[in-house]
Amino acid sequence: AAMYNSVSFEDWSGYFAKLLTFPLAAFKASVSDPDTLSFTEAMQDTDNKERWLMAALKEICELEAKGTWVEVNISEATEKVLPGTWEFQKKRTPDGTIKKFKGRYCV
Repeated sequence: AAMYNSVSFEDWSGYFAKLLTFPLAAFKASVSDPDTLSFTEAMQDTDNKERWLMAALKEICELEAKGTWVEVNISEATEKVLPGTWEFQKKRTPDGTIKKFKGRYCV
């Protein structure tokens, strides 16, 4: 079970503040899709902002669990630091209802 399921949004407020300091660049899908959003667009979606933040947290937890990265201060990095972008997407059921909110951190 992932650790993000057992805590409330308020419990993660400090983690979200840290998340917002990640190097981010706006990402725009090549095809206009209202269900695919950049980080900026997701944070401006006031009705679903908390869901997008939880999707981002889930992605971070999964990447950390897999040992995908090690967090370091950029000034102390001994290897190349790769920039990344966020992409958020609404996943839908066949009848069109929203099944889940998904976040992906892409390098």
